[in-house]
Amino acid sequence: VAFANWRSMGKKDEEFHQRGYQLIHVPPGKDSADLKMATVGASIFVNYPTAKEVLVCSSDRGLTHLGTTLQSHGLTVYQVRKYKNQITVLNSQTGESQVYAISVPDIPTIDTFIIQLQELIRSESEKIGLQWIKFSRISALYKETYKLNLKDVVVNHFPDQKSRQIFVNYPAYFAIHQPSEKSQTYVSIFNLFKPEQKSLTPPTDNGEVPTNITDIAEITSQEVMEKVLVKIVTNLTDGSPDNYVPISNLGSEFNRLYGRPITKTIKRFQPSKKFPKYLELCTSLKLHQSEEGRWFVSLQ
Repeated sequence: VAFANWRSMGKKDEEFHQRGYQLIHVPPGKDSADLKMATVGASIFVNYPTAKEVLVCSSDRGLTHLGTTLQSHGLTVYQVRKYKNQITVLNSQTGESQVYAISVPDIPTIDTFIIQLQELIRSESEKIGLQWIKFSRISALYKETYKLNLKDVVVNHFPDQKSRQIFVNYPAYFAIHQPSEKSQTYVSIFNLFKPEQKSLTPPTDNGEVPTNITDIAEITSQEVMEKVLVKIVTNLTDGSPDNYVPISNLGSEFNRLYGRPITKTIKRFQPSKKFPKYLELCTSLKLHQSEEGRWFVSLQ
């Protein structure tokens, strides 16, 4: 038996129904589902006279009385708790507990993540016949398809950033549109992402700056670092000195290509410099600060 305020049937709800669950709808309100669970549960031995064990899947302490009532009628009661990637099943009478680990898919790399998102957008766009897909729909599709929360993947790669920022960070691959401040954000594919092949050529050791830097280990000096940044800015601005991009986009693309935050990398060469100050040292780049205080970068 499952209790909730169902406005619509989701995939998990349909799964419950197919497995024989009785889905009981409750009105909206604080603790509404728990109160209904306690009411129905207290007489469950009447509706299910052959029941021997009951698993109460709720962390609400108010259901402690339900467990006591069921035990008084000879039922074995288990309290089920979920915390992060573990489920604990506690025998309320004996105090014995068993812990079960929930298998969680690995967090994908940035390259894989972008490919996954573009595939979901492309598939949904073909399905509904619209180019723009709601961000909330993309988030739901990602959870349904890959068994991961989109926000968890974003936070893993970009701490302190909101989920939708992934689309802002990669304007070369995604276009976003928000008609008004209160409306939903819509996302579309701008360019199909094609991951670059990683070169197996070891870094040069003759004093020359390598021409094709594809591994973080090859960034061995400030001169090499500047060459990497110039290449990224060139790609993001189509090689035009008149085109500026937010330095956050530069940092995101660096992280995607080399798997390391740019702020940590520049500290190897200029430990005391902030990201904007470091970029000022790059003679091939120029900075611009907007009236709102945001930093942008372009080719010199």
